[in-house]
Amino acid sequence: MFNPLNFITKFIKSNNQKELERIGKILKKINLLEDEFKDLNDLEFPKKNT
Repeated sequence: MFNPLNFITKFIKSNNQKELERIGKILKKINLLEDEFKDLNDLEFPKKNT
C-alpha cells in the first residue's frame, strides 16, 4: 500500500537524520586513519602529525 508520508520523508530529512549523516562522514574519515595510527607505540603517537 502506498504511504505518502514515507514518500515525503525520503526527500525531507529530520534533524536527527541530518546529524547522523554528518557524523557518519566524520566516522568514515576516522576509520580511514586507523591503520596509520594503530601500529604507533606510545612514544610515537604524540609526535604523529596528519
